[in-house]
Amino acid sequence: MARRSRAELLAEHDRLRSCLDALAAALGPVLEPAIPGYLTAGLIPADDMRAAVERGEASASEVMAGAREALNDLTGAVADLQRRAPEQAQQVLEDYRRRTGRDLWSDAGHPKRMLAAILRRGRLRDETEARLVTEYLADTSQILLTAAQIDKANRMMAEFQRCGL
Repeated sequence: MARRSRAELLAEHDRLRSCLDALAAALGPVLEPAIPGYLTAGLIPADDMRAAVERGEASASEVMAGAREALNDLTGAVADLQRRAPEQAQQVLEDYRRRTGRDLWSDAGHPKRMLAAILRRGRLRDETEARLVTEYLADTSQILLTAAQIDKANRMMAEFQRCGL
């Protein structure tokens, strides 16, 4: 994959943060009705992340990866809701569409499809992908992965940890 410029990484950060902010606002009230803003309250503002890059305290790659990981976490929560409480998941998806005018899965990618693509490729590209795979391996119900996929994911994780990027 070709290296992206700082401007491209920051543009991707901004896109991901837009998705993340809208999803946190839509998901928070469903997960914690008594504290509807708890997900948004914990997010460092996107402008602060950009400022950290400008001050040299973080790289554009780091802030973009952080936004991707946070978005992966929240989309994973929505995917879990789709299994456990489909009506609530639908409420989140509709609220996200109202806020953005777009479909969540088109914006952020569905975690299960992202995982399938990683497994097809057969190697992990970065820490963000490793974290996504780790989250699915930690799912004790294992309704998403077959035994063969679990074995492959474990081998990929071992190789990633042994060799790094």
